[in-house]
Amino acid sequence: MILPILFGLLAATVALFFWINRREFAAVRCPILLYHRFIRDEKDLERYPGTEAIFTITAERFDEQMRCLKEAGCSPVGLRQIVEFIVAGRPLPPRPVAVTVDDGWTSNIDIMLPILRKHGIQASFFVTTSAASWIYRKFEGLDGPLSRGQVALLRTEGHEIGSHSVTHPHLIELDDDAVRREFAESKRWLEEATGQPCPYLSIPGNFYDDRIMRIARECGYHAVFTANVGSARAGTSPWDIPRLIVEGNFSLAEFRANMRPMTICTRKLIFAVKKMPPRILGASRYMAIRERLFNSPLRALFIMRRLKMIALGMALLILAAIVLLSIR
Repeated sequence: MILPILFGLLAATVALFFWINRREFAAVRCPILLYHRFIRDEKDLERYPGTEAIFTITAERFDEQMRCLKEAGCSPVGLRQIVEFIVAGRPLPPRPVAVTVDDGWTSNIDIMLPILRKHGIQASFFVTTSAASWIYRKFEGLDGPLSRGQVALLRTEGHEIGSHSVTHPHLIELDDDAVRREFAESKRWLEEATGQPCPYLSIPGNFYDDRIMRIARECGYHAVFTANVGSARAGTSPWDIPRLIVEGNFSLAEFRANMRPMTICTRKLIFAVKKMPPRILGASRYMAIRERLFNSPLRALFIMRRLKMIALGMALLILAAIVLLSIR
């Protein structure tokens, strides 16, 4: 008697999860890919510590991924098209996909841009505007910040430019005035560099709350892009437009799967668990612990394919425990 009840509860939980995420299976949705840093050769990964290896992709893999998008008949779209789609219902082209990049590294120009030109793909760049930012100091000699001239070049070639703050701080640890400076000054810097409005923002580190979004609106932004997992679709809030991180070690099969509804639902479940530690520990403490873990022998466990295997293993253990308990 207990076994059918337990299995019924398990089935109801799975059904509820997919019902909550049912919009990921919508006929019209736009996966927004998220990249960070680019390198010319796999061996260069050894120079990047900890988590940064995950956010760094080789030119060969990126070229392969862009070719995959074109051969699949995908239509690259920009930030404005996405916002107009979710806010006003303006139609997107067939099989829409967006390519976005956070931080604003020189490798975006040196390595990424020639590949975008080769495949005729327009991308969107969220730029951290201060060359003194800790992210640039951390990798001094490996990669560096985009200059005003380089940002202007990207805009001239048709790529959209958004803000990623001035210094890439943990925004939730700043007071209102400091957050306002990060948003307003980066917006002004980018508008001066491009001669165009800068209405879009992405959240550094994905650390934010309602207060951060309120200040973003007050500073004149029209939409905010996060690193939460999901696709842009009808009903998506313009103040939390999700994206799909492309890990540097993705195979081409994993890259394709990364955009599929079932994989997105799985990643949402993993992401929900990953969001718990920073909420408990705070952003700075969490990032320090995370850095130590990724610099330890355990780092191999934290890439997406291993996290999926761990999640599957835990699910099977829970299922086995339910069966054993019911038999006893």
